[in-house]
Amino acid sequence: LVAPWIVNGNLTSFLSKNETLGLRDRLLLLRGIAAGLNYHGNTFLNTVVHGDLTGNNVLIGSDGTAYLADFGLSGTLTRLPGMTYLAKLDCHPGALRWSAPELFSAEESDSAVTTQSDIYSLGSIMLQVFTGKLPWCHLTSDYQMYHVIFERKRHPRPVDDRITDQHWGFMTSCWSKVPVERPSAEETLHFIDCELAL
Repeated sequence: LVAPWIVNGNLTSFLSKNETLGLRDRLLLLRGIAAGLNYHGNTFLNTVVHGDLTGNNVLIGSDGTAYLADFGLSGTLTRLPGMTYLAKLDCHPGALRWSAPELFSAEESDSAVTTQSDIYSLGSIMLQVFTGKLPWCHLTSDYQMYHVIFERKRHPRPVDDRITDQHWGFMTSCWSKVPVERPSAEETLHFIDCELAL
């Protein structure tokens, strides 16, 4: 396997080093991520679900383009019966901050990664890109994160001028408690393209 060297590292480290990044550049990062999800969801005979979309699994190229990385979890989860997302989380510490609450269901059928759980994670990445901070940055322990997830709490709106009412409304639709009510990757890409056209 050969892959290009990604000089800017992952999204989380890139944002921490580029705090003054403008809104257009932030939207372009999101466009790359949404385009990647849309491509993998619509190009192949079987839909490809990422399953572990976090700020650590988005890599930033030298030209500022965002690339999705680490599709390993999706392949493992879809092939191993009885292997829930929670059981696999030990291999992916920190992913809680981006994870859809339904993935933590005790029912195996409810805890499978889906395109809708990827969209939930994308909403959390949108929040991270706009604010430059991790989702739920005010929570410091896994215990606090589990509590938020099991209570199905929605992230409070941060005080940040970069987040418009339209941005916040779209993010909250990505976090809908009913997974089928979340936008598709194609709808997400369309939303971002419309924001870029303003």
